Amino acid sequence: MDAIISNYIKSMTGEVFAYHEMKSLTFKVAAELVLGIDSSNEELLIKMEDLFAVWFNGLFKPALKIGSNSYVKALRARKSIVAKLKDVLAKRRSGALPPKADIVSVLLQSSADVEGENGMTDDEIVDVCINLLFSGHETISCALTWTIRLLSEHPAALDKLRNEHVMISKKVNGTPTTNGKKRHAVVKPEPAKGLVWEDYGAMEYTRKNTTKILGYGLVFCPMARRVRYRLSTSELLIFRYGRSSEAMRSVQ
Repeated sequence: MDAIISNYIKSMTGEVFAYHEMKSLTFKVAAELVLGIDSSNEELLIKMEDLFAVWFNGLFKPALKIGSNSYVKALRARKSIVAKLKDVLAKRRSGALPPKADIVSVLLQSSADVEGENGMTDDEIVDVCINLLFSGHETISCALTWTIRLLSEHPAALDKLRNEHVMISKKVNGTPTTNGKKRHAVVKPEPAKGLVWEDYGAMEYTRKNTTKILGYGLVFCPMARRVRYRLSTSELLIFRYGRSSEAMRSVQ
């Protein structure tokens, strides 16, 4: 996941829409975790992302089959999504696609281990994958977009978050704690070798901000589409609109 996010951020330049970029980023992460589809299968990844965008666009439109309106396009997109997912399942079973540490591998293995009629059918596995892909990137992309906006309006909170992650990334000597106590004395910072669960537990300020943003941002998910940001060499500049939110002030 770290590699996906790092590579994606490095590929962004100029002025872009934060909401669209966060949707694309979270879909790539979800696709790899759920289906094992990564950048080595870029064509399928892009096609699946486009199909999900069409499906989502018509998901909450009136259920009227008129010409080629958004609802009709959404139905067609879902049929294509189902077909491609079943193709992935077939290739996994045949060995054309190698097994990976993803959710679809767990579902296939669980289904194969269950005898009789209690195992999951392909249709059920596909439905689970679609639900996970949808829930795994739509709400998170909204929360990330609001994170970008709110942190840009509250630089003090951004500095605290950055300092917390810099300290953790250095892998200081001593054990991180989650009860507010300071770490043990630092003798010599060591290069990061990857996060472990204790490191996530040490992200106290991050967790506090995440909880606040999830409660605030997801309610106003449609407004996230208006947020844009520009990337420079080392800073994230955000084009803001409207009045500043109180969401971040309450946790500073």
